[in-house]
Amino acid sequence: ADASAAAATAHARASRCEQELSLATEREREAIAKERQERQLSAQHRAAAHARAMADANDRAERERVDAAGNVAQLTQSIEALRARLEGIQAQREVAEAAVEQEHAAYQRALAAVKLGHEAERRRLGADADAERERAEAQFAECLAQRQ
Repeated sequence: ADASAAAATAHARASRCEQELSLATEREREAIAKERQERQLSAQHRAAAHARAMADANDRAERERVDAAGNVAQLTQSIEALRARLEGIQAQREVAEAAVEQEHAAYQRALAAVKLGHEAERRRLGADADAERERAEAQFAECLAQRQ
C-alpha cells in the first residue's frame, strides 16, 4: 500500500510537473507572442512615424517648390517690366536723337541763310558804297567844272 501511495504521489507529482511545464511552456509561448506583437507594434509605430516624417518632408519640399515657382514668376515679371521700360527709354532716346538731328539740320539751314543774307547785305552795301562814291566823284567833278 505504501508503494501504491508513493506511486500515486509520484504520479500526482509528475502530473503536476507536466501541468506546470505545460503552463510554463504556454506562458513562454504567450510571452514570445506578446514580445513579437510588441516588436510588430513598435515597428508599425516607427513606420508610421517615418511615413509622417516623409509626408512632412514632401509637403515642405512642395511648398518650397511652389515658393520657388512663385519667385521665378515674380522675377520673370520684373525682368519683363524692366525690358519694357528699357525699350521705352530706348524709343524715347531715338525720338530725342531724331529731334536733335532735325534741330541741328534746321540750325545749319538757318546758319546758311544768315550767311547768304550777310553776303547779300555786304554786296548791297558794297554796291551802295560804290554808287555813293561814284555820285560823290560826279559831284566833285561837277564842282571842279563849275570852278573853272
